[in-house]
Amino acid sequence: MPNSTPDMPDIIAHRGASAVAPENSMAAFRKAMEMGADWLELDCRLTRDGRLAVLHDPDIIRIGGRNVEVVDMDMGDVRALDVGSWFSPVFASERGPALEDVIALADTHIGVYVELKSVKDEMPYLAKLLAALGDSAAPLDEHAWDMLMDTAARLSADSVRAARSVIDIVRGSNPACRIVTQSFSPVIATVFRREAPDLRFELLGMDLSDQPDLWRDYVAFGERINVAGFNINKESMTEARVRYFHEQGRSCAVWVVDEPEDMVACARCGADAIITNKPDLCRDVLHRLNA
Repeated sequence: MPNSTPDMPDIIAHRGASAVAPENSMAAFRKAMEMGADWLELDCRLTRDGRLAVLHDPDIIRIGGRNVEVVDMDMGDVRALDVGSWFSPVFASERGPALEDVIALADTHIGVYVELKSVKDEMPYLAKLLAALGDSAAPLDEHAWDMLMDTAARLSADSVRAARSVIDIVRGSNPACRIVTQSFSPVIATVFRREAPDLRFELLGMDLSDQPDLWRDYVAFGERINVAGFNINKESMTEARVRYFHEQGRSCAVWVVDEPEDMVACARCGADAIITNKPDLCRDVLHRLNA
C-alpha cells in the first residue's frame, strides 16, 4: 500500500470507527473519516443476487437477530436490515450498505480496504493450491496459472464468482479512489492475481500454534502468486517477519491493534499500517511517538 506518511504507519479503520459506531455501517465509516483515518476497512459478502453486502458474519444473527445466511439474502434485504440497533438505539436508522456505497463515500477523500469473505474458511486450501504448483520456484507461466485457476474453481466456485464481482466493482469505480482488496482465501487471491494483476491485492494470514504448517504455506503461497502485501494479526508480528516482507518489496499491515503499547510496537517493528477499531487513539499515539 502506498504509505501516505512514511515516518509512521498508515491508520486503517477496522470496519470503520467500530469502537464508537456499529461495525461496517455508514455511520462508522463517516466517523473514521472525521477521526483522520487514512483508510476505511470493510468486510463484504456475496448476496444471492450477486451483489456485495458490507457485512462481516456469514449470517445476521449477531447484528440482526435472525438466523439467515447473507448468501441467501438479496441486496434489497440487506438495505432494509437494521444494522445499528444491536450497538445502540442511537443508530437504529443505520441500514446495511453495499460495497459501492462505501466506495462512493470514500471517493478521493480516503482509501478503502475491501476484505472479501469466503463462504467458509478456505485457508486449509493453501496446501492444495501449493501442491498444484509443484516444486518449481520459477515465476508462474500460462500453464501454471491455468492449473492453479482450475484447482481454485474446483475448490470454491463461489469464491471465484465473488472475486470477479469485486473486480468488476473496483474497475467501475472512480480511478482516483484508492482501493486495496484483501482476503484470507487463497482461492480469491488466485483470481485477483490471475485476472486482475493491475489491482492491488494483499493476503491475510496468521501463525497458529495448533497448525504448524500454516504460516509456512501462507508465506510460500503469497510469494508464488506475488501478492503485494502480507497482512497479519498482531500475535504473529515480529520485527524479523516485517523486515523479511519488506526485503521482498511487500507491505505488512497488522490487525487488530487497539492498545497503545501494541500500536507503538507495530510502529517500531516497521509495520506499514495498523488496522484498528480506534483510529483516533491510534492517531494520537503515533503523533506522540513521532513528536
